Amino acid sequence: MKTLVTILIFLKSIISVDAQEIQKGEYYPNSENKKFEGTWTFINGSTTFKVVLMSKKTFIEEMGIFTDCLVGKYYLKNDGLEVADYLNSNETPISFGVASKNKSSILNANFNDIRKNKIGALELELLSNKVQKLKWKLLNTEDVRINGKGKDKDFSVPINIILSKA
Repeated sequence: MKTLVTILIFLKSIISVDAQEIQKGEYYPNSENKKFEGTWTFINGSTTFKVVLMSKKTFIEEMGIFTDCLVGKYYLKNDGLEVADYLNSNETPISFGVASKNKSSILNANFNDIRKNKIGALELELLSNKVQKLKWKLLNTEDVRINGKGKDKDFSVPINIILSKA
C-alpha cells in the first residue's frame, strides 16, 4: 500500500497541467518514458539478463486519469540454464514505471519477483555517456521483522547492474 501511495504522489508531481486542475477521465501522456523503452541486456560470464521495457496507457484508478506507465518483462539465464523467461508471458513483472519530468534520467517502478513471490522497488537510471547504458537497482520494500525473521531479502534477479541497449 505504501508503494501505491508513493506512486500516486510521484504521478501527481510529474503530470504537468499548467494552471489547470487534473480532469478525471483525461489522458495525460508522459513522453519522458520513451528514452527507457526497448531491449536492455546484461551479460557477465555465464549470466544473461534481458529486460524489455515499453510504455502502456494505464488507468490510475485513485486519480481517475490515464497516463503512460512503463511496463516490462525479463529473461534470466545462469550457467547455461534458463532461470526465468517472462518475455512471452502474460505476466508483467515490471509495472507502474514513471519517469520524472524533474529528473528525467531516473525512472521508478515496482518489480514483482514472481519466483520469490515478493515486490521490490526498482530504480532505473540512464547513464550519460555515448553508449546507451541503464543502471538497474532493485531494493526491498519496507517490511516488519520479528526476531530477525521477515520477508526474504534476496531476489531471483540481479539487484545492482548496468544494462546496455540492444
